Amino acid sequence: MKKKIFFLSLIIVLATSVYAQAQKKVVASKPAAAKSAALEAKEPSFAGFTGSFIKFGPVSGNERPFTMTVEYSPWFFEIKGTANADYLTPDLGDDVIAVLAYYKVANGANYQPGLFDLMLYLDDDAVKITNLSFALIGPAVASSAILAQAKTWNFAQGQVFRMSKYESAILTAQATYLDKSHIAREAAAAKKREADSIARVEKRIKDSIAKENKKVRDSIAKEEKRVKDSVAKEEKKRRDSIAAHRKYVRDSMEQEEESRKKAAAATKKKKKRAAAIEDDEEEQPPRQKKRRKPVIEEEDDDDDAPPPVAKKKKRRK
Repeated sequence: MKKKIFFLSLIIVLATSVYAQAQKKVVASKPAAAKSAALEAKEPSFAGFTGSFIKFGPVSGNERPFTMTVEYSPWFFEIKGTANADYLTPDLGDDVIAVLAYYKVANGANYQPGLFDLMLYLDDDAVKITNLSFALIGPAVASSAILAQAKTWNFAQGQVFRMSKYESAILTAQATYLDKSHIAREAAAAKKREADSIARVEKRIKDSIAKENKKVRDSIAKEEKRVKDSVAKEEKKRRDSIAAHRKYVRDSMEQEEESRKKAAAATKKKKKRAAAIEDDEEEQPPRQKKRRKPVIEEEDDDDDAPPPVAKKKKRRK
């Protein structure tokens, strides 16, 4: 029992360790601030986002304030500005595609702080933007100096989106936009992966415990069967011994009874024979005794006669 308790304790400790490692992996997969970051090159890159990240304020004439907030690796920023889509300004909403212009950072940073421009597109038409401002949030805050540096590299607001050399990259960003639903699906997938990983660990531990429990149960069942068989064997031996003794007693009694019957039969036969003889004697007449003749002693005149000589026996050759 002590061995079993020790083994189960060891399994629980192992399970806790594995679970902790799984949790560390999950935490490690979340974005963390880079130790250092620097702008990689002055050639801009572009990324597309849907209006699901943008909150538009009330319309004032043809202008409408907006705030765009993204907290999804590698993006941790908040952009504010005023949009003017002329008569379509009230239609600004989730159908808008926002294209962000930024400079990539080096040193393996897991966020991009080099933001410098933004353009909104409604039905593929550019929307005029004013009062544009950028701010880093979350883990990217530590790289605010990179954001300031990007401002010194950037073009005049909106100019980069009018340059033909970047038209293909901008169209690609519009076509490969990021939507909140994508993030939700990816978050759900990550959560599922985490849950599946934990479930696999728990199942492995559960299977291991079940295997050990089965081994213990089998060992106990085997020992119980051995004891039961041993008891049954001893019980059978005892019953066989009692049966043998009873048979011996029964056989002895039968032999004794047979001997008694034989002795009784012999006695009866002997008595019968004696009675028969007695009956025969009663039937026969009594025998008359013969009278003996008187012996007359003759006087020997010759008293001096020698006694008779005994004959010598011949020896056998």
